[in-house]
Amino acid sequence: MIKYHLKQSLIQWVKKHVKGHQDDHKNFKDLDEWSQSNVLADQLADAKLRLGNIVNTNCILAGQNWTLRCNVKKITGAVERLVRNNLHEEPMRKRWCMQFGIPEDEVSAVDCDTFK
Repeated sequence: MIKYHLKQSLIQWVKKHVKGHQDDHKNFKDLDEWSQSNVLADQLADAKLRLGNIVNTNCILAGQNWTLRCNVKKITGAVERLVRNNLHEEPMRKRWCMQFGIPEDEVSAVDCDTFK
């Protein structure tokens, strides 16, 4: 998402990597201003989390990748297979277990490819 906004910006940005947690092994005053800013940002983020603020994950921001969910599970990668599995294979497996009297905790011993 950051890359998207950098590309959309009219400002020419220059990247600079700042190693995190440098204050774990150095005094804050001995760090350069970039590293000090990183430490302060971490402290502010930690303080915000301690306040118990809940992050709203339902909003979509410009440039943000969309998320596909099926039965509350996040779907990524092989979308077709995962959707099919969530919608069909699990109920099918439960049905066959019930029909053949196979305990569901032993379903991993069953050749599910044969069921398919």
